[in-house]
Amino acid sequence: ILVNRLRAYEQDEDITEPSEPVFKFLNTLVQKRGQLSQKQSSLKSHQSHLRLLAAQLLLKLCCEGRFNALFTPTAFNELACIVQDPCGPVRSGFVNKLMKYLGQNKLSKRFYAYLFLLAFEPVTTTKERAVTWLRSRAQQFAKAKDTAMEALLPPERGSRSRSAGASGFVEGRGSIAAGDDGNQEQTNPQEIGEAD
Repeated sequence: ILVNRLRAYEQDEDITEPSEPVFKFLNTLVQKRGQLSQKQSSLKSHQSHLRLLAAQLLLKLCCEGRFNALFTPTAFNELACIVQDPCGPVRSGFVNKLMKYLGQNKLSKRFYAYLFLLAFEPVTTTKERAVTWLRSRAQQFAKAKDTAMEALLPPERGSRSRSAGASGFVEGRGSIAAGDDGNQEQTNPQEIGEAD
């Protein structure tokens, strides 16, 4: 109700003041992992539902440019935690809503970053679905001559360019690190952990 009430404001009206408590409430739910009460702990299932709903409503608000401008970088970073939430249905529900809004071009391109956090997704079906969807979007952008995802996911599978390494990262195979001389080298996540 609060989100739809905000969205009902006319485009030319100042929405900064009325949107502040709504953003604060939704961001607090995300930050506190769905916990509302300070005195009493809520049920884990209720926390999961509240966390997912708050994250989805933040996405819904950000579909409009006027609200997206009010969505702070700190809140953006905290919302990224939902993609790596311990509860699988929360991750899946958030990613499905995110892909829906991105597919309809309602969200700004900065929200594609969330999907790349699925590189370490433990549920292979969720990860594979996101990778397939990202490849499809990259091909659509290439056909439209939009360079938004050009460096991230090449439309051609066998490309040996820098972007091929980024595609490998999405698939969880490693990442590309550029040295001082500009050469790229493949790094393995296990090697990084052993070096520490």
